[in-house]
Amino acid sequence: MRKNPITIRVKSRFTLKDVIEAVEDLILYYNQSYAKRYDGINCSLCRLFFSCKNCLWGIFHHKECDYIAQKRFGTDAGSLKKDKKWRAFRIKELPCWLQELKRPGVKVNKWG
Repeated sequence: MRKNPITIRVKSRFTLKDVIEAVEDLILYYNQSYAKRYDGINCSLCRLFFSCKNCLWGIFHHKECDYIAQKRFGTDAGSLKKDKKWRAFRIKELPCWLQELKRPGVKVNKWG
């Protein structure tokens, strides 16, 4: 766990609750091998942030999802949605993201 709570920047119509629900939805998606709702490029986080740099990937990894996917798996994140290794990687890290988001003191800055 981080020393200090995180600060996230979301589009003005979204809240911390929306971000938490999006991460929970991704956990469900990656745990269900038959789920198809995020098989395309976008995930539930894409609609919450103005750019990839402000996404949770940037907060937790200091890189975008496609950068991590390219570096670890040799392709973009959208192509890896059904890959077992990618799913295992996401299933392992998403609960950690959720834990950080639910900590007291998490700040939300709204844009737009």
